[in-house]
Amino acid sequence: MPMHINHIALRVTDLGRYVEFARETLGLAITSHDSELALLTANDKHHELQLLAAAEPGLDHIGLELESENELRAVCERAVAAGGGLVVAGDETGVEAAVRVVGPGGLVFELVTGMARAEPSPAPMLTGFARKLGHVTLITRHCEELVRFLVDGLGFRASDRVPPSVWLRCDTDHHGIAVVDAPTHMVNHIAFELSGWSAMQSYLDHLASIGRPIVWGPGRHGPGYNLFTYLPDPEGMLIEAYADLLRIENDAAYVPMDWSVVPDFLNLWGPGMPQQFVSYGIPILAPAPAGAAAT
Repeated sequence: MPMHINHIALRVTDLGRYVEFARETLGLAITSHDSELALLTANDKHHELQLLAAAEPGLDHIGLELESENELRAVCERAVAAGGGLVVAGDETGVEAAVRVVGPGGLVFELVTGMARAEPSPAPMLTGFARKLGHVTLITRHCEELVRFLVDGLGFRASDRVPPSVWLRCDTDHHGIAVVDAPTHMVNHIAFELSGWSAMQSYLDHLASIGRPIVWGPGRHGPGYNLFTYLPDPEGMLIEAYADLLRIENDAAYVPMDWSVVPDFLNLWGPGMPQQFVSYGIPILAPAPAGAAAT
């Protein structure tokens, strides 16, 4: 059944600083903002980035959107059958219904339906800034267990592999979640889509003009074939701005590729991944009570 990456919720130590960073670098618009919570978006969605004031930074949850409450209930049942813990989320700003499921390693997925949307506008498509939240990359010691839960419990499909690491999709985008095997448990980066190569050029020129250097890129990944750049955020995680991601329109005809047989698969143009790249990230934090401020 159709499911989409809807939003990412981060706990941050300086809410105002992160809001300004997201506005200045990605062009995100504020939906709401107070001393405890900020909601931002790149398009007509109510929010794609949820920021929670907290004592320590980390991932609070990943939001996945279903297209009806019947589909939401069906996915919840499937996730629980696959070993997920079910937590009723209660009221969530901007959506009609929301339920949280806790997966391997304490990773929280918030399943939502009926997210509010603004009146359609061409504006997000006509800027050099982000036009949508695209994916999240997790680096975790729970790799195989988490991949199994994403596939069996949430209905993701494997797009490409470097065993045991996997890029997984839940709609036509090549990947919405990437899971990389390593002896840690963190979010390395979240990714926002730009409209194309010319938008990426404008984005990079803008970053240079405000004195924000990137740590890698521009380049082209093998898995997904997307153009990429990576920028450090205020909490030590990376923000990927990407374009030209592969769309998989025919699930039956698509065959996942093992990229481990391709030299330099992480950047088909070269240079390779900087040594410090894997040092970036924020922890995946234990579930917080629904509706409670992070502490």
